[in-house]
Amino acid sequence: MPKPDLGGQRAIRTYAVLCALTPLIPLPFVDDIARAYFRRRLVRSLASARGLVLPEAGVRTLADPPERGCLMGCLVAPPLYAMKKLFRKIFYFLEWKRAVDTASETYHFGSLVDHAFERRWPAPAGPVEATRLRAAIESVLARRGTSPIDKAVRGAFEQSKDAVFRGAAAMKHALGGLTRHPPVEQVEHAVAPVEQDEARIAEVAGALGQAIEKVPPGYLESLCDQVAEELGRQE
Repeated sequence: MPKPDLGGQRAIRTYAVLCALTPLIPLPFVDDIARAYFRRRLVRSLASARGLVLPEAGVRTLADPPERGCLMGCLVAPPLYAMKKLFRKIFYFLEWKRAVDTASETYHFGSLVDHAFERRWPAPAGPVEATRLRAAIESVLARRGTSPIDKAVRGAFEQSKDAVFRGAAAMKHALGGLTRHPPVEQVEHAVAPVEQDEARIAEVAGALGQAIEKVPPGYLESLCDQVAEELGRQE
């Protein structure tokens, strides 16, 4: 099969880095808001580059994690957020691992979405098609285990650790005023300075790009094949 197209690689690397900064924000619920925003931006960017126009419902279906029910959210969220805040102050090194894992997951996700958009399978016209594609990608990534991309991300982030922490500090400062359920415009205004800090983000994304070049091309090709197979089973 043809190699996955590299046209969206810059966007994928950039948003992998931006998503990775969110676990390093010691602000409960703000990290989730920022990560969802960046994942949606990634999906829109990849779709636009492929000449696709996705409705907002389709974007959210592809990009957002499944929502918890009201009962679960109401009962679990307050103590969970308090524990996360305390946990991050004491065990910051574990959040570093989570940041690396988030970058790797986002890179995998973005690469498979981009390839699916290029191939138009399925044609992502709405929530139903987006749900099918999301399920196929999640199924493939759930089986991937430790990947060469995990190793590449870890090495790139260690190489650029200072830039990562500076980026996280800038994001914390920018997003500190967000409320629990902010309007999209407020989130967009808050993250704009971080998203536009090209020098800092580019330093980490550049290191990531160099590391990714060492990943055997057959690895991503295999994942793309598996997504196609998963979509075929849904028909």
